[in-house]
Amino acid sequence: MFYVITDNGINITEVGRAPLFIGKDHENFKRIKDDIRNLTYNQIQQMIDIKSKIVGYINDNAETYFNNDDDLEMKVDVTDNRAKDLMLLARAQIIGDKDEDELNEKEKYLIKLLDGGSLNVVGIKLIFE
Repeated sequence: MFYVITDNGINITEVGRAPLFIGKDHENFKRIKDDIRNLTYNQIQQMIDIKSKIVGYINDNAETYFNNDDDLEMKVDVTDNRAKDLMLLARAQIIGDKDEDELNEKEKYLIKLLDGGSLNVVGIKLIFE
């Protein structure tokens, strides 16, 4: 492994591997810089790879993964208290700035389902770019 420390950060190369760059603002910059002679390419890659830190995080209420567009997605289970707020948000998103008499048939039907209690929010997917 070869490395160059510059004013902007650390450039790391290893034959046959993708080059790495650790900017001075990276949370592990100082740790890597201070111990770079003892770290392997793989150890450094794991320290700077955000994906490896969060992919597969699962608890009782959330699961994280990267989608095909490389955006972070989080599936979140929803409690009853939050579900009401999300139903109102969904309703507001469907209606937008229209009056109710301006809604098309699909929009009216979705509002009817939301207002009638036919739909229950059990989870939501968040996408972060």
